[in-house]
Amino acid sequence: PVFQMYLLRVVFSGFYMHVLWTGLTGIGIAYYLTRRDKPRQHRLLVAAGLFLAGVSSHFVWNSPLFTSILAGNPGPVQMITFGLLKGAPFLGFLAILILLAQRRERRWFEIATADEAGSDVLTREEVATLGDMRSRFRARRAMGRSHGPSAGKLLGRLQREQINLAMVRTRVGDPSHPDVMKQREEIRSLRVQLAAIPALPVAPILPAGPAAGVPSMAASAPQGVVTGVWAPTHRVPDSTLQAWAAPDPSRTPIATLAARLDVRLVERTGDWARVVASNGWTGWVDARLLLILGE
Repeated sequence: PVFQMYLLRVVFSGFYMHVLWTGLTGIGIAYYLTRRDKPRQHRLLVAAGLFLAGVSSHFVWNSPLFTSILAGNPGPVQMITFGLLKGAPFLGFLAILILLAQRRERRWFEIATADEAGSDVLTREEVATLGDMRSRFRARRAMGRSHGPSAGKLLGRLQREQINLAMVRTRVGDPSHPDVMKQREEIRSLRVQLAAIPALPVAPILPAGPAAGVPSMAASAPQGVVTGVWAPTHRVPDSTLQAWAAPDPSRTPIATLAARLDVRLVERTGDWARVVASNGWTGWVDARLLLILGE
């Protein structure tokens, strides 16, 4: 009886009652506060409707509806059936609202950062990642695995500041506002810190010995390169290296790359080279100062 009561009052009742009520009401409040593009009367109706939906979910759960399923000595199957019949419809409704809210949030972020996308503070790939919570988590996890836990946490800070940039842009409206400029500088600073964290050492994969009958030329061929995987080609000298957003030394440098930082050269224009760090940061540097790996 104790276990059955635990299932009923904690696992099923606790989830379907107060979680649903709070979730539905909270989405209504958020809709009223954030959808300023809608008339006030419309927002009030939506908020009131979702509050009533939350109250209704609580009322239905406390009502005697479907209680005959729990008559006698109900087991886990009867309890699950009872919970699905009384709570699943409201839970499904809440899930749909959450999906719609996430879609709206993603679209808002894309619009708010349209002028920033493709710059040194926000790449187009990051726009796609930041618009989805799961994508942000996967990016942090990948960074933590490749560069250590501190890099994963630092990437989380960078993501928060990039989202804050969208919020500041929405609040002030002026792309040259001091608050926007300050937010951009904060993002650039975090990028430099993240670029300075070296990748964790990876155990080398030794090539297998040549099979019998394979010509010596084929046996000495280099291993195949996996496309789409970042691999360094150059290294920053011991004296550090300044970087620019474009191959123009008259502009203010956007970062100072740490000494002996490994980078990948992806584009060359005269004495300038555009390099990419392991975390996706990119900028232009003096190609003559880069050290070629392996030499």
